[in-house]
Amino acid sequence: MSETAYVIGAGINKIMKNKDGLSPPKIDDMFQIALKMKKYEEPMYSQELEEVYEYIKHYWKHDKTFLSAHPFNLEELLSLLDLQYRDGIKENDESKCRKISQIFNKVTRLLGDILSEFWHDDFLESPMRVFGQILYKDKSVIITFNYDTFIERSIEYASMLKDAIPFTFRGGMETPSFAELAYSYWNWNRALAYCVNFNEVVLHQPGIRRYVEGSSFYAHPQNKMYDEVDECYILKLHGSLNWFYYLPISRIPSLSDEPKPTFPEEKKDHTIVSSEDEWTFRSNPYVGEWFVAPIIVPPVVSKLEYVNQGIYQKALQPVWDKAKQVLSNCKRLVVIGYSFPTSDFLTMQLFLEAFSENNLAELIVVSPDPSVVQKVKRLCHFDKDVVAYKDLGELVANLEIT
Repeated sequence: MSETAYVIGAGINKIMKNKDGLSPPKIDDMFQIALKMKKYEEPMYSQELEEVYEYIKHYWKHDKTFLSAHPFNLEELLSLLDLQYRDGIKENDESKCRKISQIFNKVTRLLGDILSEFWHDDFLESPMRVFGQILYKDKSVIITFNYDTFIERSIEYASMLKDAIPFTFRGGMETPSFAELAYSYWNWNRALAYCVNFNEVVLHQPGIRRYVEGSSFYAHPQNKMYDEVDECYILKLHGSLNWFYYLPISRIPSLSDEPKPTFPEEKKDHTIVSSEDEWTFRSNPYVGEWFVAPIIVPPVVSKLEYVNQGIYQKALQPVWDKAKQVLSNCKRLVVIGYSFPTSDFLTMQLFLEAFSENNLAELIVVSPDPSVVQKVKRLCHFDKDVVAYKDLGELVANLEIT
């Protein structure tokens, strides 16, 4: 196990800029970014989002002009919606639950859609690209709270394209051969880096997207989890925009006189790892005949209830357990772009317990906010000098790449 652990929050992405000079959102600037993007001025988006803006105006008295120019805490918004939804359940008010759920889903879909806008921007020359090279070379362990897959993308670029292509590979819909199960477009295969045994796995290969049963994929002798073979791996504590579970809703419309398709019982608790490009605001993601929803813990106060329930627990509990193991044994900790908000006690618990007996040798904190250094020192019981940098650019400039 690597002695260095990286803990990464949304602040790391501020080093990235799209063609309009905008960066991926953090917890307090999602609406500022959305309202600066021309895409969301189009009627198909603005009309869909009007219900969200009306809700914010009703409870916070902020209109779109205010939201476009000032920070607005996404956790406050989603937490209120979450509480009101729970109230609706207690009151047996189906109409209230449906309305609140609709607004909640629009907000989370908007966040995913905004992040997806940056997947297509070129960051090959940015510090994120260099950071990926460092992570891959050092076989680092990454613990992240981010839903996006920018870190995965940077590590894939660093690993380079795989030279050996199975002679049976055609890139079509045909059933993959045994050799093709181990073939990935990149040398670093993200499906093996998450430390989660998914029930269904998309093969990260060129051509038409193909899904295989996780039992077949992980049974291949070359498809060992990266934490088992000393490779760079990533622990996503709040889930990921390319992790999904099935919804019992068919995407294929049926005629009024036809029976509705029956949702397969075996898919009810299936977890799926797919591609980030499944996600858009205007179209629901799907796998095969059925719609799917992302496995992400939204920024609400009651995160513990998400982590401990159903499909979330199945996907995330192994990740949290592994993160505690990593933090309990690391000797060098690098914290980038995470401010440890006091409302996220689940994370505070993780750190306080992991470092109750582990004595760090080195602590590096990357944040433009100097107060974060003291927060991290307290959580890690660290009493030595901290190495601090303002952003990812400063960090990678001071880390050696050989």
